[in-house]
Amino acid sequence: VVGVKEEMEKVGGSRWLSEPFVQMLLERSREHRQVKGLMMVREAGAKTSCVEELDFLVSVVQEVGPQLEEVLREREKAYEFVARYTKLCGEYNRAAGLEYGATGFRTCIGAQDERGVVAVGHGEGGGSAVAVREAEVRPEGPRVAGLPVPSVSHIYNGVPVPLHLVELCTRVWAGRGGVSPLLLWAPVLESAGEAAYLKAVLAACRARAGVTVRVVCPLGTPRAVYASGAVAGALADHYAGAVLPWTEYCAGEQLTFAQ
Repeated sequence: VVGVKEEMEKVGGSRWLSEPFVQMLLERSREHRQVKGLMMVREAGAKTSCVEELDFLVSVVQEVGPQLEEVLREREKAYEFVARYTKLCGEYNRAAGLEYGATGFRTCIGAQDERGVVAVGHGEGGGSAVAVREAEVRPEGPRVAGLPVPSVSHIYNGVPVPLHLVELCTRVWAGRGGVSPLLLWAPVLESAGEAAYLKAVLAACRARAGVTVRVVCPLGTPRAVYASGAVAGALADHYAGAVLPWTEYCAGEQLTFAQ
């Protein structure tokens, strides 16, 4: 398929899939007759949905796609800096004979990158974990996929649709005419910018489906914990609290500080 590689580079939702895998999905997909640009992969779990629901999904993808791309680029920059800086800190600590907890022990927490942005910890856009409140009511349905995770069942204009948009739009559509506001899980959010993106998603959903959504935020990584106050502020009335899934957090901590 001509141009797949170029399109993949533009859309964050396809970053986790290799070009050959996307090619395979395209070969097995079927173009939707009534929703222009949308292709469905039944073998990957795509369900039969009404045209109006799929139009709703595609319109949300069109509106928020550029903003998602920007926040994913920022997340990549943050993790590149964390990996590089943590490696330097490790070399310094070993050379200085410093153990964890010792005076002078260095970590990437609170460090600024070349742009003056704090990747992990308090700072501009970092917020404060103090503002977090425990969610009193559990959201409906299972957890929502992370921001970079692509769908392997929905492809739009040759590129996999971000899975969290498929999941959120499906639940919002199903929630029309029900209890308002609808309480759902948020993806793991690691910055105020990512929270502003989700707020835009929820605003687009409300404008199109008439459903108000509030979200519970899982603090699944160290960056999510440190940014939790800023995330709560950016989500504003959409914020319904947060939870700390310990096993997920420990896995996220290992990935964040792998060096």
